[in-house]
Amino acid sequence: MATAVGIPNDIVTFLKAQHRQAKVMLTAVLSSQGDEREQAFAALRDLLTAHESAEKRIVHPTARLALTGGEAIVREIAIEELAASHALIELSALNVGSEAFESKFRTLQANVLVHAAAEETQEFDALRSTIDPKQLASMLREVQASESMVAPPPAPGKQRSNGASAQIEARQPRTH
Repeated sequence: MATAVGIPNDIVTFLKAQHRQAKVMLTAVLSSQGDEREQAFAALRDLLTAHESAEKRIVHPTARLALTGGEAIVREIAIEELAASHALIELSALNVGSEAFESKFRTLQANVLVHAAAEETQEFDALRSTIDPKQLASMLREVQASESMVAPPPAPGKQRSNGASAQIEARQPRTH
């Protein structure tokens, strides 16, 4: 559930918001060219890397233990996430203007959209109905604290996108 001002107050709301953000960013990569596409892809890569890292460290271990069939659910999700990580590495090595990039990116886009939808129903919604809201809020605070300490590294030979630090700043807890 989100707070009145729309700031996520639990891990499920936060991760679903990141899924929505990723969907927009996937489209932005395909609708841009040249340096703009490079920056859009780098920002997407940074978001997906941070998102998957949070899930691996905090969400998946909880789902394994708390959900009926949690081990199988997380195993399937982890396979999809590993494939996406490999695709991001392959894409990072390609020229963003090449046909190979466009083709591989469209495959990644389709896979990410299917993965996000399945993850939301099989894992996130199941966690929300199983886990105490206070624990879900605590999981979010843990993710926010870890993200504030370390930004995801850029891919080898690539610079961090200007949007990446803005996205990381946007995910910081508000102190005022």
